[in-house]
Amino acid sequence: MRASSLLVKSVFLGVALVASASSASATSYLYNPNPTPEHNPNAGSIEYFSVTYDDVSQSLDLKVVLEAHEGKLAEGFTLAISDGPNPKGNDHLALLYFDATNDTPILTAYVYNGENNQTSYLTGPTLLNANDAPNGTNAVGYELAGTSATFSFSLDASAINDNPAANGLANWLGIAFDDSIGVWFHPFASLSTEYNNEGALTYWQGQQGWLDIADHKSTEVPEPTTMALLGAAVLGGVYRRRKGEGGVA
Repeated sequence: MRASSLLVKSVFLGVALVASASSASATSYLYNPNPTPEHNPNAGSIEYFSVTYDDVSQSLDLKVVLEAHEGKLAEGFTLAISDGPNPKGNDHLALLYFDATNDTPILTAYVYNGENNQTSYLTGPTLLNANDAPNGTNAVGYELAGTSATFSFSLDASAINDNPAANGLANWLGIAFDDSIGVWFHPFASLSTEYNNEGALTYWQGQQGWLDIADHKSTEVPEPTTMALLGAAVLGGVYRRRKGEGGVA
């Protein structure tokens, strides 16, 4: 058999393996608009916005960078995400509260009441309090550098999406998206917050800006396992070809 035939067969097999692995593996979706959509900069101008969601592990990773606007810069934000529609007005989603007013940033979550305000922490139920992971695990980050603030977190969203407190809620989504995304992001400057002994948020007030979008397209991110399989298949084919170049008939 010719070496070139071995290479073709190896690559073909690799593609088949990749197709098989892809059908059984997760899909990660990335929303990272450039330029940033039009927004209200009352709590800072959004210079960078990136969120990734894995539809099997339910990992949700976010990074946002804001630049001070007219001397105002966010110290926290609220965030709801949907699989397309504008989250505002939907009561089957979660609302995250990111609080960077203290030395250690805090992430909490509540069932979003659908109202055009930040009162969901008062109406509940609670999905994630200040004592729950990822708080205290270095997976919630805040960095202030001059007039720029960077917010980030890595969250196992199954703690929200599969939370027993949401049982019985019609069409419950929690916080997730696929090839389409809706975002309700409200950064807050001059933020003031309070919590009770159980770690539940009891007070949230500040001056807010907002980014509200609906039906924006996300991008599929290749899974590392899939790419590794493809690379191994191609390398295997090259190896066989080189090995057979000396005398394969």
